[in-house]
Amino acid sequence: MLTKNFNLWVDAERTWILDDQWMRCTGTTPLESLRGCACWGGLDLSNVSDITAYVLLFHENDRFQIVPFFWIPEDKMLEKIRKENINYDKWVAEGYVKVTAGNVLDYDFVKADILRIVADYDLQTSAYDRWNASQTIIDLQNEGMEFDPFGQGYGSMSAPTKEFEKLVLTEKIEHFGNPVLRWMLASTVVKTDPAGNIKPDKEKSSQKIDGIAASIMAFGEWMTAQAEEERNPYENRGLLTL
Repeated sequence: MLTKNFNLWVDAERTWILDDQWMRCTGTTPLESLRGCACWGGLDLSNVSDITAYVLLFHENDRFQIVPFFWIPEDKMLEKIRKENINYDKWVAEGYVKVTAGNVLDYDFVKADILRIVADYDLQTSAYDRWNASQTIIDLQNEGMEFDPFGQGYGSMSAPTKEFEKLVLTEKIEHFGNPVLRWMLASTVVKTDPAGNIKPDKEKSSQKIDGIAASIMAFGEWMTAQAEEERNPYENRGLLTL
């Protein structure tokens, strides 16, 4: 049914989080109510010809909200529509994906868009894949954004991946029904090491999972912030006196 109606290519034997469980997390928090609220980001930069994802994570009203943004070069979008029947044209028309002209992503457009987006919120820090650093990160830092490198191994990914899964299963996360994120989750496969640590497996996932990876990195940023606050509660609240 998912494949027929939504072009969600799923492998039932390897499904991480079931679609019906995910869709129970659509949420009721008004998206506009998040304006001005504190948030943490996760940026999964693509190579020049693929999709890039930036996800903002909020913690409001004892629940978490994830708000994703996506960009793709037009030629890649048309190729995906033609060869794989992916709904990019519909998602673009509905405002879920931004397109830049040509066969490579216009990073200047993406940078300007990210700066426009975060101006509406109280952004704390954002994570990025430390193995995919680029001039884009440097430029955004020069504009005042704070970034932390985020490893893609088990050591960095396992705890936020497990937290993400737990929050979905307990319906304490809201994703506002974003169809691109839904498509990516349906394609997400996780790897487990002998110690029971887990992480998304980009190599074995059947489609793009950048939005899920960016969401997990945002959770990692939030978890780090919480740990730092627990270690130094007065300093982080501006109450430390000398």
